[in-house]
Amino acid sequence: MLKIWVQLARGKSTKCKTKQIFRILTLALSVVMIGGVLGVGIAHAAYTHTLLKPWGSSYQTCTYRVQSTFAPLTKTQFEDAMQTWNRQLTKQFLFKSSAETQDEKKSKNGINTLTKYNYGDTWTGLNTPWFNFWKTYYVESDIEFNTFHKWANSGDYPDRYDVQSTSTHESGHTLRLDRSKGETDVMWPYAKKGDISRRFLTNADIEAARDFTKRWFK
Repeated sequence: MLKIWVQLARGKSTKCKTKQIFRILTLALSVVMIGGVLGVGIAHAAYTHTLLKPWGSSYQTCTYRVQSTFAPLTKTQFEDAMQTWNRQLTKQFLFKSSAETQDEKKSKNGINTLTKYNYGDTWTGLNTPWFNFWKTYYVESDIEFNTFHKWANSGDYPDRYDVQSTSTHESGHTLRLDRSKGETDVMWPYAKKGDISRRFLTNADIEAARDFTKRWFK
């Protein structure tokens, strides 16, 4: 925006500059209004979190099928992470299905899955959003754990990432919370080995989740 303003200031015609400035301001206002309606990539004024596109209004629950090869305790911690968010919402939204999946990777197939795969030395956990044809709202979510990294079900292993903390973070993305700028928030994008503090929501996480889910909750 600054570069555009400088270029306009160097114009030869005041009348021309006025018209150009008016057009830019009109375009900027339109972008803000459209972004506000869709809730796309806009930081909420009250929080450190960012809005992502919402679920469609017909999606009042999100149920995951968990890969069958996960250990029983890990499956329990997935569900505990979901309930951590559910307890703070106006209604239950996140669920773990009794049916499991044999899928090893994400795919847009109408089924929300929670799987694991070795993707090499990259990210630890990932929540992939799938959208409707027009890409205006969310219709499916696949959460993946990267088995290249070492994982643990407690904080007793300083060289391993905590399953439940990562599950809580990725479940937050399902509620359409993006990364947070608050280093103590669950939605802070950087994980630490041996750290279980991200199992617990901050006030900022809770307030953002309640506010964001109002966009599609009935």
